[in-house]
Amino acid sequence: MTKNKIMFEMTEEHIALVRKLYVTDGCFDERTVICGKRPFGNSDIVRDIAEILDIEPKGEGEDNEFTEDQEDYIVDLYKGLYKSLQIVLSTGKFKPGKYTKVDDYSQKWKRVK
Repeated sequence: MTKNKIMFEMTEEHIALVRKLYVTDGCFDERTVICGKRPFGNSDIVRDIAEILDIEPKGEGEDNEFTEDQEDYIVDLYKGLYKSLQIVLSTGKFKPGKYTKVDDYSQKWKRVK
């Protein structure tokens, strides 16, 4: 039986976000965690990511809103963050590129040349 390989392209943007993750001791039970509510230190994840990546809001109005395309881009980057962190931890490198692993249960990522 052939296993389905998982592919992911880690970008410079993903790396910038991994470097800014807010790692803490879990506050009450001293577990090492990345806070799900405040992964970058604040609760406005979209604005935090935009700030880290120097993305200026281009939406209409006085509220400094992001366009739908900007928000979609930011959310897509965020959705790939866990894979990017797995890659960095597995390979020990902060190197953009295409990576693969054998299945969902494996944590062993390899860079595709």
